[in-house]
Amino acid sequence: MHMTRDDTELALTLSFIWKFAMADPENPELPSLGVFECMTRLIKKSVEDVEWVMTGQNVYVPYYAVHIIGSYTMKKPEFAVKAVESGVIAPLLELMRGKISWIEQRVVVRALGHLASYERTFEAVAAYEDEVVRLAMEIATTCVDVVYEEFIVFCCFSKTKKQGDIEGAIKCYNEAISLCPLKLRRKRMILYSDRGECYLLLGDVDAAISDCTRALCLSEPVNSHGKSLWTRSRAYDIKGLSRESLMDCIMFVNGRCFRGKIPYYATQMISKQMEATWLFEEARASRVLRQTMLKEKNHLTGLSTITEEPGKKKDGMMMQRNKL
Repeated sequence: MHMTRDDTELALTLSFIWKFAMADPENPELPSLGVFECMTRLIKKSVEDVEWVMTGQNVYVPYYAVHIIGSYTMKKPEFAVKAVESGVIAPLLELMRGKISWIEQRVVVRALGHLASYERTFEAVAAYEDEVVRLAMEIATTCVDVVYEEFIVFCCFSKTKKQGDIEGAIKCYNEAISLCPLKLRRKRMILYSDRGECYLLLGDVDAAISDCTRALCLSEPVNSHGKSLWTRSRAYDIKGLSRESLMDCIMFVNGRCFRGKIPYYATQMISKQMEATWLFEEARASRVLRQTMLKEKNHLTGLSTITEEPGKKKDGMMMQRNKL
């Protein structure tokens, strides 16, 4: 198989071969033509050339290649022997170590399981027994968390982007929160925060405040998640709770790196709530009073004093007498 930078036909061909292998795993035609050698080369290429595997449809190549190996070795021991002789174990182990993604890791477990099930190929897999068992246990114990992180959260984020489907997004977030393990605090924080945003868009400000508060409790440090602070500040504003809205907005600004330029929407919210709460009215009044007193002092300094006037008048009269 010729491997170009982005060979869509290669991925399509492998997809067809996999379906063919699944439908008739005992057919000797492709194994006799060197299918295991080809799959070994493709997996090695995928592991060694990250740029190539991440280009276009090439990302599917290692996934299909491993599936083809697993399909042809699940029933016939002679195919398993041929696969081992073709050198499939080393590149399979590279994928199992997580060189590309968790998706390939899980299909590798299937392929190695088939190879280890035959007496003639068991020793080839057993040579890596400690590592294979350890990796398999890690994959088995983390699969739920990984699948959740990669798919469930992504689906929820996608839902919120669909115009007019806010209620559907909330249902999706409800399901995601119920499935999300308690130990994934950051993921749960994001879910509550995003669901709170959805509630705010629907006008349910109390639910928005509740979810954002939960998210802020899960943040590290507590009350530090910027998006939740801003959403809750807007919700408090709608309820007319100006002081609470102001405090959240100030914390939002202080916790974000705006490089010296506070967003206009944040300055507007702060200004609005400061006017509404009169929180700094005493300080403002004191400043105005000082400025007024300073102006009066400057004004008086420019006027003549009472003691100066007679002296000036007397001097003027003396000058007139001298002229006479």
